[in-house]
Amino acid sequence: MTWQRAPVAAALVELLAPLDTLVSVFPAPPPTFNAPAAYVSYPQVVSYDGFAFGVDTVALPITVAAGLAESDRIDGLLEQYKKAINADATLGGVVPSVRVNLQQGWRVLTVAGADYLAADLILEIRA
Repeated sequence: MTWQRAPVAAALVELLAPLDTLVSVFPAPPPTFNAPAAYVSYPQVVSYDGFAFGVDTVALPITVAAGLAESDRIDGLLEQYKKAINADATLGGVVPSVRVNLQQGWRVLTVAGADYLAADLILEIRA
């Protein structure tokens, strides 16, 4: 198996979207959104054949955004997403292995002129 972003992004949207129906979850960074929102970002690193021949290791961020004063909301969503992803270690069979590796990148994110607070949940995927 080799790395393919689209099926992983679709599986993550399917897994995360029902957890909080007030949060829009996108398979890629959208040009604009209303918070709270989450999206599957683009890989930070893809290491080909690193674990074994034909097994790629990928660091994939999920970005969560909410209002500037909603750090608790982001914390809660990150924790909820972490538990859901770690409970389905193959994303329904889409990858051999996925685990939440870390949380990072708290920042103010400007989207279409609006400022949001955002943070990333970094997944380690073996594909």
